[in-house]
Formats: sequence, structure tokens, C-alpha cells
Amino acid sequence: MIPRLPIVALCVVLLTAAAGRLGAQDLSVGGRLGAVGGAVWFEDDESNDVMQPKLGLQLGGVVAYGLGSMLSLQAELWFVQKGWTETQEGGGRRMSYLELPLLLVVAAPWGTAPELLAGVSVGLELACSVTGVPDVGGVGCDDPRVEWQHKKVQFGTWVGLGVRQRLGASQLHVHPTSGQSPSDQREPRGAATGIHETVLPRRVGRVPDPNRRRGTMTPRISQSSPLRAAVTAVALASAGCGETPLAPVSVTPVPGLQGFEASLDSIRVALRIPGMAAAIALGGEVAWARGFGFADVERGRPASDTTAFYWASVTKSVAAIVLMQLVEEGRVNLDAPISDYGVTLEADGVVTVRHVFNHTSEGVPGTVFRYNGSRYIQLGTVMRRATGKTFAELLAERILHPLGLRHTAPDVNLLADFYTSGLERQAFLANVAMPYELVDGQVVPYGRLRHFSPAAGLVSSVRDLARISIALDSGRLLGPAAMEEMLSPSIEIDGPSRTYGLGWFVQQHAGVKLEWHHGLANGHSSLIVRAPQQGLTFVIVANTSRLTGAYDIGRADVLQVGPAQLFVESFVLGDDPLPVSR
Repeated sequence: MIPRLPIVALCVVLLTAAAGRLGAQDLSVGGRLGAVGGAVWFEDDESNDVMQPKLGLQLGGVVAYGLGSMLSLQAELWFVQKGWTETQEGGGRRMSYLELPLLLVVAAPWGTAPELLAGVSVGLELACSVTGVPDVGGVGCDDPRVEWQHKKVQFGTWVGLGVRQRLGASQLHVHPTSGQSPSDQREPRGAATGIHETVLPRRVGRVPDPNRRRGTMTPRISQSSPLRAAVTAVALASAGCGETPLAPVSVTPVPGLQGFEASLDSIRVALRIPGMAAAIALGGEVAWARGFGFADVERGRPASDTTAFYWASVTKSVAAIVLMQLVEEGRVNLDAPISDYGVTLEADGVVTVRHVFNHTSEGVPGTVFRYNGSRYIQLGTVMRRATGKTFAELLAERILHPLGLRHTAPDVNLLADFYTSGLERQAFLANVAMPYELVDGQVVPYGRLRHFSPAAGLVSSVRDLARISIALDSGRLLGPAAMEEMLSPSIEIDGPSRTYGLGWFVQQHAGVKLEWHHGLANGHSSLIVRAPQQGLTFVIVANTSRLTGAYDIGRADVLQVGPAQLFVESFVLGDDPLPVSR
């Protein structure tokens, strides 16, 4: 006999342990409808084990725990109906199954694409039979000629395909940019946005306007303010996003840091951003950092300089540091064909690692800049082939741990990646900003992302990201030659003043060099701007897409972004003082 009870008990223990380990944040509920097949073991009348193939219609509920980007452990309740099977006596047998399977599912965890599932089940089989009936097609089990044959508990294994729709939160789809020309790409404002983690909103009712809470006020304006153009551009750029255009917003900046803070918060209010945080590093210290608004509107949790936000494509610039470390060590050759590292890409010539690194891998490699987040992801394969470690592992051991960053980690929803940070997950989750978007003029919550690669997925605070930039300037992360190669123009985007290095945009403005990158995804947006000659770094992040998505930066001009222009005018070109580190 098959030892059913010990195996079923083991499955229950494993599921319970997984639930305790993963926590409720990984829980998903939903439904499944599809055809499934498997095998069921049962005892015949002589107590012999018999295996019977089974195929039927599957209809049931799903409770799932995500184990990673492609795996989930699921407990499901199925009802499977098997039609009449004709017998030699001129009748048939019809069976219904109520199953409780424990399954390991291989698929995008919350997608609706077909999933490969395999696992074990325990359930109740109900069977009815009829004899002497030539055609049983129209006969039901409630027919007076039908007899119930048995009701018994059974144990089985399942392999099949299914489709699941998550009901517990927003549905997430990842749409990386691919080999399209810029004119063919339909992207949010700012063509150079990299991966677009596009989510479909789940309307949960209107969220209270975070900008109207606790007496928040918009400073009055001066018509002659030199910052007026930047702030007004915010409101004008917000039009055309499927929402009611906002009235122009102007700010009267108080000299110095107080005026800078007031201007930033006015932009946040104008764009109806629930929560935002920003920091400035100067001379090897975080000179200023603070939060604005709310990280979680529903719970009234304010945003702070240690709140963890998703940084989307700013991840590319951090990944560039890791890759350049491998170049320094001789583990990666930027001018080697990327196929040497197990990556095959289509192009009109040989694609090197450098071509993918600086977004020139399409068409004739090395000739035209076409920002392609999906190809940038392949740099993770290069890293793994060169070191035997994932990008998450390399990031943790080379940057996160040495710098002691306590509010930075890979995507918290991808457990294998997140735990490389060595941080406690539930405490980290409690500090992550909730994502929001404007839908039909209302601020609504959006689903969290589930992606981590060299292209996107880093979760960090503004203070931690500023510390990474400080470490880069101090020589802790890269030597002078590698740093210069990474931050020197490698391809022109819009003339010699707007270029791309390796993982960073490089721009000249008024005789000042600016090194920058931005991130944009539904529910998230971010920006880092470095002015190396002045020893300054500015980082800013928000929990909607509007911080950078409201601006047209497709021509690689960071000064089109209002907060960036405020920073450059106030502290890079201007002489507004910054406080001592606090």
C-alpha cells in the first residue's frame, strides 16, 4: 500500500513552514479554470493499489505563496468533473473529484499565462454508475437508473497546465523595451526610460489626497522667480497624461535650503505625488535629506530619508559599478562578443558587452544609441558566467555589505534575491513606500513590482543611495581608470553635450559635467544627478511615476526635470549654502 498519510502530513508541514517563512505579503488568492491531467492511486475491492489516469475540467480557488520570479507554492481547492466512461455492460461510470492539491507552479507568479503545475493531492472521489443503458451521454447521476458506487478518500499526483487570475492585488505585467525604433516605441513621457513595469490598476476607492492632510500649504509665487520656468513646466508637462491638466504652479523660493525644500514640495503637490524623498551629498557627507508627504497614505505613514522606494532604472547605474569592478579584475572584457558569456542577440554585426552596456547593440553595433532595458538585463548573465554568482549576490557582497546599507536590497518580493541583503524581510517591508498612480483623476494604490536585474528592481532609501555615490567618489568602489571609463561619453545622443557613458547619462551644461540616470515605472520614479567637479550628488524618488514621467527627457536632457533644474540652479551653478552633515 502507498503510505498516503505520512506523505500528506509532510506536505502540510512544508506548506505551514513556507507560510511562516514567507509571511502574508506573499499571499495571493485567486481562481483557476482549465483542463488538468494526472494519476490517482486508490484501493480496489481487494485492497490492492491501483493507478488510474485522470483528465477533467478544473475549477477552483487558489492560495499561493511566491517563491521567486518563476516559482510559487500553492494550496488549491479543485472540483474536477469527469464525464461518463462507457463500460462493457452497456452503461457507464461517472466520477467527480473534490481535490486539495499542494502544487509547485512554474510560471510568472501572478500572470495569466498558462502555468506548468506539478504536485500531490488528497481528495474525495464520488462515483456513480449505470448498467444496461446504450447511450449514457444524457444521463445524470440524479437519474433513477443510476446507482452511487462509492465515496472514498484518494491520494494522487498531478501534472498539467493551468491559468490563474490573481484577485488579491493589482495585476503586474513587465514590458521591457525591445528592438523597436524610437518612433515605434509607445512609452511614457521620457523615451529613455528603460524597463517599464506596467501595471493594471485595481480600483479600491479614492485615496485621501495626501497633499491636503495636516494643513499642507503651497507657498505663494513670484512672477519674476528664476525657478518659475522649471516649476511651471511641471504643470504643463502633466497635461496629456490622460488626466485633467493642472494649473501652473509657481514658487517664491526663500534663499537657501528652505526655499529649495519649498520648491520641491510644491512640485510634489502640483503633480499630486503622495510621497517623495530627496537627499544631497557634499564633500563625502550626506549634507541634507528629508521626506515629503506620505509613504503610505492609508496608514498615514510619512515618507522619510530612510524610507525604501523602488528605484526602477536607476538600478542600471548601480549595476554599472558592479560590472566595472569585474572589468577591473579581468573577469569581464567589455570588447569581447557577448556571446562568449552565453548571450545571443540579433544585430547587423558582432555585439560586444560594451554595446549592450551603452545601448548601442541594435542595428549596426556601436553606431546608434537605442535605449533597451531588456538587453541591459543580459548583463546579469554576463556577470553570472564570469563569476558563478547572480547580480543580487554580487551587489550584496560588493556594495550593500561593505557600505553597511540597512535600507537597500533587491526587490523584496523576490525572496532569493532579497535575502542576499542579509536583512529581515518583514521589518524591511514595513519601511517600503506603497506605490500609487493617478487614474481618472484619483490617486489609487498600485501593485508592487516583481523584478530584479541589472536593469531595474533595486529598493533603497535616498540616504543609502547618496552613500553609494559618496563611496564612488572616494574610490571605495572603483579605481580611477574604471570610473573614468564608466563616466566618460561613449556615444552621442543629441550632440556632444548629451551623451551616454556606461550605465550613466553624461551631460554638459554651462561648463559643468552632470552624470545622471532616472527611473520610471507605474507607481515609481526616481532620479540621481551627480556634479563631480563640485562634489555634489542629488537623489530624489517618489511613489508614483510622475516625478520623472511628467517630463519629456527623450533627448537626454536632465534639466527638463523640474527637481533636477532646481538642484543645478541652486547648488551647482548657484551659491546657496548647504548645512553641515546631519
